[in-house]
Amino acid sequence: MKAFRYVAKGAPLRGAELPDPVAGPGWVVVDVEAAGLCHSDVHVIDGMIEPIVRPPFTLGHEVAGTVSALGEGVEGYAIGDRVAVAIIAHPKVQASYAPGIGLDGGYAERLVAHASTLVPLPDNVSTVHAAVATDSVVTAYHAVRT
Repeated sequence: MKAFRYVAKGAPLRGAELPDPVAGPGWVVVDVEAAGLCHSDVHVIDGMIEPIVRPPFTLGHEVAGTVSALGEGVEGYAIGDRVAVAIIAHPKVQASYAPGIGLDGGYAERLVAHASTLVPLPDNVSTVHAAVATDSVVTAYHAVRT
């Protein structure tokens, strides 16, 4: 699988060939169809934000696509479902569940996502709009919560 990886502060993202991700218990594999570029990704690349994970890793936390594999115990989703991966979809989700923040993200052909972070997409919502909505919602959420 192809991915664009963060390797070091100030360095451009680098193309890499990685093994296909595997869905463990409670996780799914999502075939990425859209991934937004967030300003915080730019800040990680230019060194203004210290990444949580040690490089190299794959950025991209604004993600939407199609479920292509289900891990054991995943209920409510099926292969072929269109989903967005929301980093605040569940109150107990921590950074370790956030793609591009705590684990490899959406600047790749596929990623693993915890089932609790999935948001089903209605037919009338494009994956492009859904991907960027996952992060723009966080701005309002944090404003209200803080």
